[in-house]
Amino acid sequence: MPGRCIGVSSLMPLHFFLFLTITVFLQSRTFAENHTGTFSDSGSAIDTFSEGGQPQPDSVENIHRLKRMVVTSSRIVRTQRPTAQPEQVFSSEEVNSTAGAGGDICRYIATLPSTVSSLGENFDNALYVRGGRPAEVIFVVDGIELENINHFSQANGSGGPVGFINSDFVKKVDFFTGNAPVFYPSRLSSVIAIDLKSGSFTRRRNRLGCKLTGGMFSTDGPFLEGNGSYVLAGRYIDFSTLKRFINDRGIPRLGDLYIKGMHLGEKRGDLSLSGIFSYNAFNLHYPVVEAEDVSARLHENTIEESQRIVQGGCGIAYHLKREKVSHRTDISLSFRNGGSDDSLYSFSDTFFISRYADNPVRKDRDSRFRAVLTTKSDIAFGNARFLTFGMRGNYQQYRFYTNDNRCYQGLYTFCSDSGPIALERIELPRRRSMYLDGLEAGGHAELTAETDLLKRSIGVRFDYYQLLCDVALSPRLAITLRKESIGSFSATCGIGHQFPTDMPSLFFYFFSWFTEMSDDSAAVRARSFLELLKPLRCYQTSAGFERRIASWMELKTDAYVKWYDREYHFVSPKMQEVLYVNNEGEWTLHPQNSQRRAFGVELALNSPKRNGINYSIGGSIFDVKNRYSDGKWYDDWTNVRYTASFSLGIRLFYSHFLSIGAQGHGGRPFCPEVIVEDCIGRKSSIYEPGSRYYSQRLDRLFSTHLRYGFEKTFRRLSAELFVEVLNLFNNQPILEYRFNGEGFEEIKPFGILPIIGGKIVW
Repeated sequence: MPGRCIGVSSLMPLHFFLFLTITVFLQSRTFAENHTGTFSDSGSAIDTFSEGGQPQPDSVENIHRLKRMVVTSSRIVRTQRPTAQPEQVFSSEEVNSTAGAGGDICRYIATLPSTVSSLGENFDNALYVRGGRPAEVIFVVDGIELENINHFSQANGSGGPVGFINSDFVKKVDFFTGNAPVFYPSRLSSVIAIDLKSGSFTRRRNRLGCKLTGGMFSTDGPFLEGNGSYVLAGRYIDFSTLKRFINDRGIPRLGDLYIKGMHLGEKRGDLSLSGIFSYNAFNLHYPVVEAEDVSARLHENTIEESQRIVQGGCGIAYHLKREKVSHRTDISLSFRNGGSDDSLYSFSDTFFISRYADNPVRKDRDSRFRAVLTTKSDIAFGNARFLTFGMRGNYQQYRFYTNDNRCYQGLYTFCSDSGPIALERIELPRRRSMYLDGLEAGGHAELTAETDLLKRSIGVRFDYYQLLCDVALSPRLAITLRKESIGSFSATCGIGHQFPTDMPSLFFYFFSWFTEMSDDSAAVRARSFLELLKPLRCYQTSAGFERRIASWMELKTDAYVKWYDREYHFVSPKMQEVLYVNNEGEWTLHPQNSQRRAFGVELALNSPKRNGINYSIGGSIFDVKNRYSDGKWYDDWTNVRYTASFSLGIRLFYSHFLSIGAQGHGGRPFCPEVIVEDCIGRKSSIYEPGSRYYSQRLDRLFSTHLRYGFEKTFRRLSAELFVEVLNLFNNQPILEYRFNGEGFEEIKPFGILPIIGGKIVW
């Protein structure tokens, strides 16, 4: 670790930061609540309303405490003090009523400008926001930090077929697409903060729902004489009933559980406990073709792949409100245990019997654990200046395991310029496990000042990454000018840093090929390479304008530029230079000095009110490029050039709701490949000789969706029925071409998909 670990000079920013925050804290004399409500001297009397004065559902926020008296209102919500950074806020009603979202948060976000999704098979809804990667997105669910919120997701990304967050219990979602406030964990692409609903403090409620694919049950209500509430909700989904509509190799089965309890303290403190858990099972059957090493004769068989993923988290949040100070402390645990087993459907062919030492032929495990402690304190100076500060500690574990039973001993044909050459080859089964763990620690401080016309904020994050043996400072600056007759102008700039979440697994799979190396020595080598890495870094700036044009229309536009300068060089679209062999024959880390850049413009028109008729029209034009090792810039594989979306919702006769939605993008760039045969007839695919990388584009993506809902209330019983049709006109563009050993097969998304369901509440 020469020259990489922290010395005294490297800790000077941390000493200065701690001294500043402690001094300001001790000298503070006045306080204004960090939310739009006010505090009384006798307790935490919260008196706030949502935008437009519409009342909101029951929760802890709608209870006014005056010593031991509890007064409840019908529908009131506490809203946060607006930040200077631009954000998009939406509720569960918007997620559930928007056609095409299917009640899923990620699918709803995919309808927003500069957000690309549905680029892969298996119902994938990974989010690529403003040129960022899925691993550059972080979800904060009631203070619980999660890499993703989807069933069957990738370990280093946000993808998956459907989310495991029950949108019926989502209170509010804050979506930051750029420089998020510094108290959120640092991410280069976006931060998605999800606040979940608490149970009712006044009466018990039960919900029973069912769909064509499964069902759900929930119950919530008060306990501890009205000072507490609870929620318990579970879902189970089985896509077997939709098999005739799904052109896929397997059918997923999944379930999730949501638990939340809240207790109002006797004086000023509120305590809440949240838990989210999910389970996935996916069995796939697909053909496999392998060629002999000498004669190249093809053998066909069937692979049976079994996937299992258990993931989720739990957290405790404590809020303490005093006359002049507000504190929040979150302690959370999150985990992901994923694995897959591949087995040959039949061993009747002697080729496969001699090719594998055991069955299942392959096992993979990827387990991750994270424990996080965060604090956030707010101090107000008069009515115009606010100081937010706190600290964050994160302990994370990585456990990897692979058991590849492929084996071979005999001759292997090597093709040279002079013709085929037979060489002796021995391939042994690979069994390898690796354990890595490390700490992240840091702090944040942000100063906000506002007047009737101007709001400005300046903040900084400090992060220390133990596995990288490095530190990072991430400053942010934001300013908003608001005048009712003109509109609102905003601008932000800042630097973001992030731990490269995919590198631990990359080093594990690299060292798993060295069968002569022990597990301990492989972990030591992986740590030595991690300590040479630098945190990923992105410079980004944006400028936006918002204005209510009429009582029925709001305009929002935004322009942004992002510059990544710690990327690895792309040698080809399928290969990045991470490790190479130096002149001494040793594996060495390649310089982390390549670049990626993204810029674009977004435009959105929507209705300011959410009753009667509401609509939204959005679009974006953008460009994302990577610099390759030849020094030239090429399209990123997600650079679809533009996105467009439209939704219209109409409520008829109070009980009927109709929603129509459409969305699409310009088609993903790809590199044409050709099939080549070697000297003995073995087939493989390579990029077309002489073609530019990403010189062609796949089909444009455009899909239309329809949703109809009916609601009826009779005394204390309410019922809802709905029918949602995804991809109404069965549009199936080509998403990818995949080489299967003999030729290329077209990868397409699912076709028309009906979803029928309903629920009752009593």
